[in-house]
Amino acid sequence: MIPNKIYSTEELANTINICTQEYFTGLLLIEKPQGQHWSLYFHHGGFMASSSKEYAARSWCRQLYKHYPQLSFEVVCYWSEQLQNCNYHSFAELLTKGTSRGEEMAPVIASNTTEILFDIIQQGKQLRQNSVNPLICKCFPEDTIDSNLILMEASQTWQQAIKAWEDWHKAGFVNFSPNLAPEISQAQQLRQHTSEAVYNNFIKLLDGSLSLRDLALKLKQNPLPLTQSLMPYIHKGWISLIEVEDCCFDLSQDTTTRPKLNIPTNPQLAPANPTVSHTTPRTNTALVAYIDDSSIDNQRMNLILTQAGYRYLSIQDSVLALPTLLEQKPELIFLDLVMPIANGYEICAQIRRVSMFRDTPVIILTGNDGIVDRVRAKIVGSTGFLAKPITPEKVLKTLRDYLTVNKSFTSPRANTN
Repeated sequence: MIPNKIYSTEELANTINICTQEYFTGLLLIEKPQGQHWSLYFHHGGFMASSSKEYAARSWCRQLYKHYPQLSFEVVCYWSEQLQNCNYHSFAELLTKGTSRGEEMAPVIASNTTEILFDIIQQGKQLRQNSVNPLICKCFPEDTIDSNLILMEASQTWQQAIKAWEDWHKAGFVNFSPNLAPEISQAQQLRQHTSEAVYNNFIKLLDGSLSLRDLALKLKQNPLPLTQSLMPYIHKGWISLIEVEDCCFDLSQDTTTRPKLNIPTNPQLAPANPTVSHTTPRTNTALVAYIDDSSIDNQRMNLILTQAGYRYLSIQDSVLALPTLLEQKPELIFLDLVMPIANGYEICAQIRRVSMFRDTPVIILTGNDGIVDRVRAKIVGSTGFLAKPITPEKVLKTLRDYLTVNKSFTSPRANTN
């Protein structure tokens, strides 16, 4: 039987062991008296995933950069948002075997779970030091999900977390969370007692924007030796550890070689991959994207664009649109109005919320060439409007209009063809 109150690390370990032995499927919710809580998701006794409302964006951002540092900042932000909003069922879909996405995301999920277990252990220790309040444990069973999941062995993940905690504890850092950010509090004292090179590095790195965990990733270190190197200055009061805002941070310029991640995609789907076509090896021709679920229209657009010397990006799943655009960065976007799941208006509005695409021409295509459609297209920020059927004359005129002249979407001019 799973206890509803946890007073020690041993009891927490026992609770996880019970879930494993009983092949538990569902959510194990662990709460602090002050309201902070962590979610541990199980499937047949194995860890499937975990989540935390505290520093969730930073945590997922960190794991993505850790395992796949070649990702752009925009893609990392997109995925961080998707992951921090996952619940039990969406994690199950994300980790379904048979898709390369689930297998690729497995190390990200596992690393995040280890960090969360570390945080639970530390919070439990601090509660026992300062009060008699235990952690509250709540169990929410779920029906078995009919899928083969990529699971983490609960005991192995727990051992990794407890080893990290024991090392942290032995170093005397029980009351120092790795989620705190170092910030210079006495610059003059620090400058007087360090070399110029060390001081300049401190000024550049310790601005209170990156937590100890974030900073360790940036410097390609483990958080423990990094914290040990800073602790003498922290004890003297020259450097402070402060609470930090939960947000994504940009490490996209760090280019450590790691495996290529075949994302972005939507974690709840496994659609066909988008394709980029071009007729020549030239890299200075514009990349033009076309978002449409119609295979026939995609083939027609591909033929028109590649014959004219443009590189072509085909996106047939509307759910894939934004993350794929973030990864490929086209110079112009053709967008069909009528599609399942998300229509052209919704996708155009999403595109315009991304600063990277604020000035990118977005041309909406539709067979319903009415005044209402044109007005709505302008409202959501489209640059132009193109009536179907697709013809070379219409497409190439649009490209000449919008790729040769730098236009702002804030003053869209509808194409009258």
